[in-house]
Amino acid sequence: MKNTICIIMFGLFTLACVNSQAGDITVDDPWIQEAPPTAKAMAGYLGITNHSKAAIMLESASSADFGSIEIHSSEIHDGMVHMHKEPHLAISPAASLKLEPGGYHLMLMKRKRNLQAGDRVGIKLHFSNGEALHIEAEVRK
Repeated sequence: MKNTICIIMFGLFTLACVNSQAGDITVDDPWIQEAPPTAKAMAGYLGITNHSKAAIMLESASSADFGSIEIHSSEIHDGMVHMHKEPHLAISPAASLKLEPGGYHLMLMKRKRNLQAGDRVGIKLHFSNGEALHIEAEVRK
């Protein structure tokens, strides 16, 4: 009986660490790329799934650990990486969008504390349907 309770608790804890959900939106595997302490910005990545029957937009993000967060995209032209600020990201109905290196990402600016691999950062995501989802992103190398 004791082992069963431990297994159930471990499973619930694992689910809580991997996925965050608010209403029709699920976020999975949020993480932040570790950067040198002198770096002025860091990049954050995650997967967003829209389980609703209508398009939803990620409109903004905020964190107590950063002065500002913008949504960016990266493109390669003539061997150079160019970043663009995006006003929002649209997630189609019953679809997923992956923010990953070389593509869409969160640009985390004005860091308020030194962050190393293994640290966790709270981020609040704001969506066009009025939902706000709090996630915990792990800093990784």
